[in-house]
Amino acid sequence: MYEKHVRKKTATTPRKVVVAAFCACFLPGCISVYHYQPLQGLHRSYALSYKEANFAGLTLNLSCIANTFVSESAAGVLCDKLRTVFEGQGAKVLDAESGDAAFDYGLEFEATQTYHHQNAWMWPVSILLFTLFPVEQEYAFKQTVTLTRGSDGSPLRRESFEARFLWFWGAGYWGLNKLFNVTVRNDSEKVDDASMRRDFSRDFYSQVSQLVYNARTRDAFRNAKVEAQ
Repeated sequence: MYEKHVRKKTATTPRKVVVAAFCACFLPGCISVYHYQPLQGLHRSYALSYKEANFAGLTLNLSCIANTFVSESAAGVLCDKLRTVFEGQGAKVLDAESGDAAFDYGLEFEATQTYHHQNAWMWPVSILLFTLFPVEQEYAFKQTVTLTRGSDGSPLRRESFEARFLWFWGAGYWGLNKLFNVTVRNDSEKVDDASMRRDFSRDFYSQVSQLVYNARTRDAFRNAKVEAQ
């Protein structure tokens, strides 16, 4: 009786594994494809690389605002990533434990969602067609960056950077995109989650770094002009 029970359990286990794997493949993250499109501010050209030592001797104070679109944890993650970016360029970045320590420039980041669209009817149609017909979702958000002078808090620049993202879910679209990634596109042209994150990070970090670099250059030129007089 015991051996029969074991054999029965062993016989059904592969089927359970197959069913579980099949269901897992229809989770949103498994057969999804992201597209990133730079909009306001992010499509501009920039002259410096955020991976070089552009800010040696500069002290920055970062502030990432949480709101209905960005949770406190997400705001904290953004500030941590920005800290890494600026410290990688030679800057000193203050945190909450720095107290009233002096800094050269302050940067405040606040994100808002500007657009979101999804057709609910796509989901049942896609499932009925075994996800060969994709589900599409589109959204856009704006990251507003305020640059202030550290000595008196006076505003120097306020820029908005907007990005548009398209999300497709479905085995048909995912498979076709995967085929193009493997056979036609080179590494810089591939469309996938990793490429989307890489391209957006490159554009956003470069534009924010350029913003700080321009302010520092203007101040250096102004100070040199005053000393010459």
